[in-house]
Amino acid sequence: MDGLIRKLMPLMLLIMWASLWWLWSSDLLATPLAIGLAVSHLLCTIIFYQFVYVFNYGYAMTMIVLPMIYETAYTPSVPALILLTILVIYGLRMASFTWLRYQSPSYAERAAQATAASKTIPVPIKIITWAFASSLMFFISFSAWVAASSVHIATTIWPAMLVMVFGLVFETIADQQKQSVKAVNKDAWCETGLYRRIRHPNFLGEIIFHLGLYWAMVSAASQAYMYVLGAFGMSWLIILMSSEAVTYDRNQQQRHDQSERYAAWRARTGLLWPKF
Repeated sequence: MDGLIRKLMPLMLLIMWASLWWLWSSDLLATPLAIGLAVSHLLCTIIFYQFVYVFNYGYAMTMIVLPMIYETAYTPSVPALILLTILVIYGLRMASFTWLRYQSPSYAERAAQATAASKTIPVPIKIITWAFASSLMFFISFSAWVAASSVHIATTIWPAMLVMVFGLVFETIADQQKQSVKAVNKDAWCETGLYRRIRHPNFLGEIIFHLGLYWAMVSAASQAYMYVLGAFGMSWLIILMSSEAVTYDRNQQQRHDQSERYAAWRARTGLLWPKF
């Protein structure tokens, strides 16, 4: 899956840039949307300070700031306002979780490795990754603009937002359960709570959240291009979360391949879905 991600990134970047050109040439890049695009690229310049920050702090700030920009630019309906609020809460949770994880002694070694690795990454690679990440995060936040600017929103947005909240709560609980175990032993794996039947419920929660977000966007969309552009972020995040789960799973298995307890837990759990 790692190789697949690397192969898909250039293609995805070209698709996103072509879509941005199409929005501009078709006079669909409304002023608030254009501001959101610029702000997304600005926030993601954090990559030049610390490479990995763009994937957590940069992403979190994009999910906080862009919905607020769209909320200010329009007069959102009540369901749209609730959706925008959920997105801001999502961003705040991500930022706080990232900050707490970086303060955790169990994560200190990985944080130091990331800092050291960031200094060795060539500037051209950082520029390309910045262009990709900032464009992607703009399209992830595209759903917020669709909802904020929508005049008529279908009632299906309500169950869609329930799915989003469920995914957010599910991921939050999974992260807390995992971090509580890591705080005691950074080399241990979590096998209680949500991890009793699923090895990576945190990634599953993220996927559920974005499936709900796309459903909510569809409920507010009024033109065909919105369905397509709104799918970019959701599709990429599903691929990315699945890839992360596979990679983490493989590394975890290599670390604990001599443990019978780990083998028994692995046998009774599913990667991203419960094994019954």
